[in-house]
Amino acid sequence: MNKGRVWINRQKANYTGNLHQYIEDTQTFLLELESVSIKMPSKILSYIILGKLAGDPKLSQVVELLTLNEEIIEKPDQILSHIQEYANPCQIKDDHPSVVASASALVLSSASEQYQILYYCANRKHNPKCLTHKREEFFAENPHLKPQRRDNKRKAPNASPCKVWI
Repeated sequence: MNKGRVWINRQKANYTGNLHQYIEDTQTFLLELESVSIKMPSKILSYIILGKLAGDPKLSQVVELLTLNEEIIEKPDQILSHIQEYANPCQIKDDHPSVVASASALVLSSASEQYQILYYCANRKHNPKCLTHKREEFFAENPHLKPQRRDNKRKAPNASPCKVWI
């Protein structure tokens, strides 16, 4: 195989909407890169893989979350495995909503095999999509509702100095 042909064929390939086919093609591309001894930084390969998916509105938020994770970006194989995890439940339900807030995380639920979207509050501001508490219970905006911290250290009993003559 020719090094240039391997690289040019990948650059011409675009994501056509079939996520499983894209994952297989990308895995083949990574093996071909290794077989023709093309050395590329792993971060660059990861960004190339994700860049082709960023044009799909259903995947753009997932791509954004993966690019923010420095540990995953270091290994293109992990990128593909995370995309595969996302593709399996989405194949069952094509109408799966993929709206994700920037301060959220995708968590794979082992019971339902679907992604749950977790929303968090940030910068002392309540996120209305947060399901763990209501705005009225948000401690940053209502500090008087915050439970008092209990001091877990046991206090020594009150002792007073005394004189003893022997």
